[in-house]
Amino acid sequence: MRIRPAGAELLSAARVTLSERIVPHLPQARLERIASIERAMAAGEEKLARDLPASQAELRALNEARLAMRDLIPDALPPEYHYDARLVAKAIAVAASQLVRGNADELREVERLAALLGLPPPALGTPDDVRCSLAGLNERLASRIRSGAADAGSQSYDATLAHLEATTREALSESNPTYHRMSSGAAVPHTSAFRARSAKRPSLCCRSSSRRFAGGADSKARGCVDG
Repeated sequence: MRIRPAGAELLSAARVTLSERIVPHLPQARLERIASIERAMAAGEEKLARDLPASQAELRALNEARLAMRDLIPDALPPEYHYDARLVAKAIAVAASQLVRGNADELREVERLAALLGLPPPALGTPDDVRCSLAGLNERLASRIRSGAADAGSQSYDATLAHLEATTREALSESNPTYHRMSSGAAVPHTSAFRARSAKRPSLCCRSSSRRFAGGADSKARGCVDG
């Protein structure tokens, strides 16, 4: 399961960093700019928390806030706080990406999982429906992986690996667009080594991953999906 960073939570944490770690060390002349950055972040956090689309003006404001935190604000900070400014800029970038993309990646993941598991596509009405369906489907996939049904040599091995690669690429394109552009069209890193190890140790091919996937799926599925 793709562990998607929650944009609203990222912006909330970044706003705390901004107020506690950055603002106290800025000269008065920069505080007006910080106020506009904070307003853009607060608006983005509200839209993400309520699953609402952002306007073009709001997206532009977030992009300007990101650029300011990356290029302008660090110059006014002591060196030991430059990293905090970059963290805030990164959080804004991820949140803005989620506002632009919506839940398109999650919808694609649901479709892939349903096909992989041989299930009909679930009815999806709201973003909460998508997240709950995703949690339940990933729980099923994790169970299949733990059982050994996706081990190397099985009928579902190649399809399972292809799904995990696609999911990883989508996560990277959201959290690290620069990496995604550099690696466009290439296999997910270490795929060749993964295949080689799987051929030698078929019983272990997916099980190390299953623990991560199962943990995320189980925790998100509680309260959403009947056993």
